[in-house]
Parts: sequence; C-alpha cells; structure tokens
Amino acid sequence: MAEGTPEIFVSYAHADNEYPRYESRDWESSRGWVECFCEALGKRLHGLRRGTEIWRDGSGGIRGASELTPTIERAIEAASVLVAISSPAYAQSKWCEKELALFRESVVRRCGGLRAGTMLRVFTVNKLPVQGETFATRIPELADNTGYQLYRHVEGRPLEYEPPYGIDSGTRFLAAVNSIAYDIVEVLQGRSAPVPATGISVYLAETTPDVAGYRAKLQSEIEQFGHTVLPRTNDTRGVEEPARVRSELAQARLSVHVVGNEVGPKPQGSSGRSSVELQYDLAGEEAARRSDFTRLTWLAPLQEPPEPAQAAFIERLKNTDPNLLEAPLEDVRSLVKQQLEAKPPTRGKPSAGDVRIIYLMFDSPDEVSAKPLAEWLFDQGFEVLKPARSGNLLKAHKVNLRDSDGALIYYGEVNDAWLTVKLADLRKTLGNSQKKAQLKGAVYLGDPASEDKNELRLQLFDVIPGFGRFRPELLKEFADKLRASTGA
Repeated sequence: MAEGTPEIFVSYAHADNEYPRYESRDWESSRGWVECFCEALGKRLHGLRRGTEIWRDGSGGIRGASELTPTIERAIEAASVLVAISSPAYAQSKWCEKELALFRESVVRRCGGLRAGTMLRVFTVNKLPVQGETFATRIPELADNTGYQLYRHVEGRPLEYEPPYGIDSGTRFLAAVNSIAYDIVEVLQGRSAPVPATGISVYLAETTPDVAGYRAKLQSEIEQFGHTVLPRTNDTRGVEEPARVRSELAQARLSVHVVGNEVGPKPQGSSGRSSVELQYDLAGEEAARRSDFTRLTWLAPLQEPPEPAQAAFIERLKNTDPNLLEAPLEDVRSLVKQQLEAKPPTRGKPSAGDVRIIYLMFDSPDEVSAKPLAEWLFDQGFEVLKPARSGNLLKAHKVNLRDSDGALIYYGEVNDAWLTVKLADLRKTLGNSQKKAQLKGAVYLGDPASEDKNELRLQLFDVIPGFGRFRPELLKEFADKLRASTGA
C-alpha cells in the first residue's frame, strides 16, 4: 500500500489486467491494461492534486479465502472514491461485487451515500461494454451511471483503447484518463454541489467513438444545470432501436447530435442507416410533429477525413439542415444553454372538461424534492393539487382526494408511518363506488434510498423508483394510464 491513506480504490477483475499486455517504456517487462490505466491516472491526479493516492490489489482478484482480506477491507473503508473497471469479467466477479457492496456501506456511513452533489463516488470505467443488468446496475444510484468509455469499435466489435505505448488510441486513452482525473478531483475537493432538478430532458444522441469525448463534455455541462440527459448509455448497438429512440425523443425538449467522421454500427430496424443517422432522422420527425421540440446538429472539429459513407451523410446535413453547427465546443455549449433557458411555446388553455386532476401528496421535508414532479405534471396538462399548509388540513386532504382523478404519493424523507396513513386514505377513497373505476394511485420513491423502499410492493398502486435526479420519463406511464382511464 502506498504511503498515507489512499482516497481512491480501484476494483477490477484479474482477467482485465492479463490481456492485453503492453511492453513498458524500458523494454524490460510488460504491463497489463489495468496497471497501465492506474499508472496514467495516478500521474494525472498528482499533477492536479498533490498527495492523492490510488490503491489497487496487486493480486487482481486471485484470493483463496471466502471473504475479502483485512488489507482490502481497510483500503475500501478508507477510500472516498471507487474506480470500477467495468467489463464482462468484472460483471461476473463475486469479489468485485463484494468490494462494491462494502464501499457502498462505508460511504453511506461516512459520507451519507454514494452521491457527492451532482456526481457519484463510483467512477465506472468501461473497458469493454456489458450487456444486461449486473450487480452494479441493481444499485439505484448506479442504475443510470453511463461511466467513461475507453473502447472503440473495430470491424464492428469493441476493442479497448491502448495505453500511451500506442499512437492513435493511446491519445484517446490519455484523453479519457484526463476527464476521469478532473472529475475525481471535483469529488475529492467537494466542489460538486447539488443542483436542483429542472424536470427538463435533453436527448443527447449516441455517437461514434471518435467524438465520444465531445458528447461526454456536453452531457456533463447539461447535467450541471439540473437537466436530465437521455439516453442513459452511449452504446449504439441497441435492439429495436427506432422504438426506443422515438420514446426517448418524446420525453425531451431538445435533441443534440454530435457528428464525427466514423460511420458506426447499423442497428436492427434502421433500414441500413447507421445509428447516428437513424437518430438524426427520427429527431427530425419529432421536430416536425412538435412545435416545442428542437433538433441541433454539430459537426465536431476533427483532423481525420470522414469515412466514405459518413461523408455522404455529412454532405446531406450541409445541404438540408438549417440548424447545422460548425463551431467550437464553447459556442455549442452556449447555444444549448440558450435553448434550454428559453420558454417553450405556450399551448392554448384546455377546456375545463379536458383537465385531469392529480393530487400530489408530500410532507414538508419533501416539498422541494416534489416540486419538479408538480411542474412536469402541470406542463403535461394536468391540474396539480398539493397538501394544504394551514387551516383544517384533514378536511382539505379529504376534499383533494374526493376531487382528484389520480393521486401520487411522494415517499422521500418521511417515515413509513406517514406512508401507511396516506395509503390507507387512498384505499378508503377507492371504496367509494364513484371513484373506484377512475382514481389511479402511485407511490414515487425519492431519496434517500433504503432497503425498505427497494422492497416496497403494492397490488393496488404503482411503485415508481425515482431515486436521484428527477427523470420525467418515470412518470410518463402513470400519466398515460390516468389519461386512458379518464378518457383524456
């Protein structure tokens, strides 16, 4: 272990350090991918914040005992940040699962949880893509964690970036390490202050690896202002992609398309188009359908000439897209910020008979957290009733239940006794024959996450896991059910 107390613990599977291996600069030995990554990250961190220590287990997961060793446990419990080298091997490792679970328990106790303002204390380094649910994505705070991409596609297959002993991808390797180091320093120095969620979603189109760094910078910028970025990953090999993209675009106010020089894969159902081209076309359809939606396209500044098929697509953009941008990154950031700050076009007031009423129930500790939900529901055309603050509170509560078409309980800072009372009130209202066929109810689970919340199951009402930043798409199904049940 390095001198001092290490603040960063690296969790990885042994296989990810075994292959591939690279000759070191002195030509006397070879190093695994994880070893090269840790060396590069350590050097960059020392340049940004002197004294920052990284700890990794040199055995890389080869352990004979059934439990983590005391040395590993001490390193995890002292760390403020865990760097997870994500790969198929990592996702299958029981040791890595134990390390993540212990780190989570430790930071919950010492730091209040995995979140550090707008960022996470777990930094996911995607050495190779992982398909499906894993022990990491089952943790609510990490379910939407896109991480940092350190691979590219070669002949349609993912291949990790080579460390700096290579040429082209070595540069990409160092650029990714640089982004990770800067973000780690933000967490360690406590500069990642919480930002209130705005309830606005942005579709940041998936990209090819040559411009993935630009996309990551835009995502960070957008999220720093409290907006939600869709989709959750930058994996362009999605199954049934057209339907997924259309669903996500419908939730967004703005789409941003970063176009590079590589073609990228062609997903199922794309009619021979690349994923980048498909998303661009579907966003154009969304813009034609909705006056409150805008599509922005940016030709990122790159030195290499485009691949032939991509050159044809770029030429089409230049000839047909009035919102095409060929500008520095800073100008694109400013334009995106202006678009999101602008008020969307106002819709005409619906007639009284078309308005559906939702009673949003919360207690005073959750008033601020529930606000984005109320604003989004109002923007969707619902009348939102809130708990009374003065007067006869019980009478007002009963009137709100009586007059509502749907009820949404925000279960955040309050205790389970409060939830029990509100659920009982809803069940009693359902017993009213006039309401039984109409009233729709749901429980929205807000921070802090807990084992009791994760295990909550209800037969009569939907349970919506909404931990972390407010994501409007979580409410869409409930809103659609309410409209359908009332004939809206």
